[in-house]
Amino acid sequence: RIEDVFSAFSAEPVAAASIGQVYRGTLRASGEEVAIKVQRPSVLQDVALDLFMLRFFAPAYQEANDVNTDVVGLVDAWGTGFVNELDYTMEAAATAEFAEAMAARGLGSVTSPEVVPSLS
Repeated sequence: RIEDVFSAFSAEPVAAASIGQVYRGTLRASGEEVAIKVQRPSVLQDVALDLFMLRFFAPAYQEANDVNTDVVGLVDAWGTGFVNELDYTMEAAATAEFAEAMAARGLGSVTSPEVVPSLS
């Protein structure tokens, strides 16, 4: 339950994007203030339908416009990247790796959000 993890959780998002919203919260265990990224409901289904439709119509578009490119392949590549953006677990791992890489290079002024692995 949310109240078991957070002693405070903002009622309104502090930031928003097309696939999610960010809320402010306070961890019950440590009192640390954190950002909580929440994916919009049904976004995966919406993206899957959009990609299906693009892929379905891609051959007709390619033929009608005499395009000398694999449009279905482009849709597939774009779709893979977009679906990966929906994987917040993958994003959390990439964020932690980025922070480690910047620290290893002595670029401490380049920062990223600290990930709380047990909550990601």
